[in-house]
Amino acid sequence: MSPGRRAAPGTAADLAERDAWQRETHRERRLRLRELGIVAAAVVVLLAVLAIVPRAQLPAPASVPVSIGLSKSCAATEPGTLLATASQGQLRVSGASTQTLDSPLSQQVGAGSERISPADTQAAASGGVYGVSGAASWFSPCAESRTDQVVQVPGGEATLLVSNPDNFEAVVSITLTGPQGALAADDLRDLRVPAHTTATLDLSARIRGLPQVGARIRATQGRVAAVARSGSAGALDYQDSTGLARTSTVAAVPSGASKVTLLLTNSDTVRTSAKISAVGESGSFDPGNGTILIEAERTVAVDVSGSVSAESAALTVTARSNIAVSAVSAVVTLGTDVGLLAGRTDSSITSGDSAGLALPGPARLIVSNLADGPREVTVNWGAGQAPLRRTIAAQATLALFTPQDARTAEISTGGPFVAGAAVTQTGLTLIPAQPIRATQGELAARPAVDLGR
Repeated sequence: MSPGRRAAPGTAADLAERDAWQRETHRERRLRLRELGIVAAAVVVLLAVLAIVPRAQLPAPASVPVSIGLSKSCAATEPGTLLATASQGQLRVSGASTQTLDSPLSQQVGAGSERISPADTQAAASGGVYGVSGAASWFSPCAESRTDQVVQVPGGEATLLVSNPDNFEAVVSITLTGPQGALAADDLRDLRVPAHTTATLDLSARIRGLPQVGARIRATQGRVAAVARSGSAGALDYQDSTGLARTSTVAAVPSGASKVTLLLTNSDTVRTSAKISAVGESGSFDPGNGTILIEAERTVAVDVSGSVSAESAALTVTARSNIAVSAVSAVVTLGTDVGLLAGRTDSSITSGDSAGLALPGPARLIVSNLADGPREVTVNWGAGQAPLRRTIAAQATLALFTPQDARTAEISTGGPFVAGAAVTQTGLTLIPAQPIRATQGELAARPAVDLGR
C-alpha cells in the first residue's frame, strides 16, 4: 500500500492502521503534556528565585549617579585670583588645561570659568575668585552644580553666569521675579549650555529700575552652577546661588554694617509668610520685623539694619513654604561697596562636619553655633599656624580676627553651625565657609516634560 493511502473501511487492515494511528496520537499528546509540565515547573522555579532575590538587585529606575560635592565651578567676568583649598591632599584645577597643584592655592586667572576638585576623592574643595575693581572688592564663590537653584541680586546692573561642568549639554529655563511679580522672560526658557562652557546672560536691561530680583534656574537636562555679578565699580560683588527651603540661614553678617537687607524670593503660585531670628555675639534675639507676607512670585527686601549693626550675627528665616534667602550688606566707613552672601538651606548647614574657606588676607572670621547647647569650635589655619579652640554658647556667634599670615580656615564644632569671613582690605567682601564633605546624589536621566513657573 502506498504511503498516506488508507485501506477500505471495515477491513482488518483498516482496523490495524486505525489502532496504530490512535497509539501515535496518544504518544504525541503525552509528549506535549510532558513538555508543558517541564515548562511550568521551570516558571515556578524562576518565580521562586525572583521572590528571594533582594529588591536592590532588581532593575532600578532610570537615573544617573553623580558626585555633587567634589567638583565646583568658579566663574567671573573679569580677571582675579583663584583662592582654593582642599581638606586634604592636592587640588585639581581644570580650565584651558588640567593641573594638579598644592593646597592652599592662590593663582591668577582670567575672565571665564575654572573648575576645582580635590585630587583625593575622599576630600573636598572650597574657594572662589577674588578681585579688586576700583574701590570695590568682590568674591565669586566656587559653586556646586544643581538642578534647581535661585540667585538673588539687589537690582541695577546684573550678569548671570551659568556654568556646565559636565561632558554633555545642559538645558535650563530661567524665571525672574521682582517686587511686583514675575517678569517677562520667555526667551530664557530651554537655553542650551554646551559641555564645559559658561553662558553669560546680561540681565541689566530686564531689571533696571527694580530694587531686587530673584532668578530661578532649573535644569531639565544635566545640571549647572550659577552665580551673578551685581553692581559696578564702587559697589560690586558676586552672589552665589541658594536653594528653596522652609529654613535658610545667612552666615557672617559683620558688625558695623550701616545697612543689612535680606532678599526673600517666593517662587510659588500662592502667598506665604516668614519670620526672622538672629544669633548674635550676645546670644539669640528677635530683630523685630514680625511676620513678613510674601505674595506669590515675588522677591522682596527686608531691612534688618537697626537690630544687627551692633554685633556680628547669623540671620535665620523660617517660612511657611519653600523660599530662597540672601543678604546684602554695606559698610559706611568703607564707602559704597556692597557684600553679598547667599543663605544656607537646612540641608546644607554644616552639622557635625567641617567647613572650609580660603582667604585673600587678614579678615574677621564669624562662626555661629546653631545648637541648643554650647560647642567647642576648632579652627585650623593651615601649616605654620597653631589651631584655635574656643567655646561658643548655645545660639551664639563668635567673631575674631584671623592671624596675619593665615590663608585658610577649617572650622568644626561637632554640631550645626554656619560660618564665613568679612574682608575689609578694600571695600567689603563676604566669603562663605563651604561644608567639607563629598556627597552623592541622583540626576534624573529623563528631562521634565513641563517646568511650569
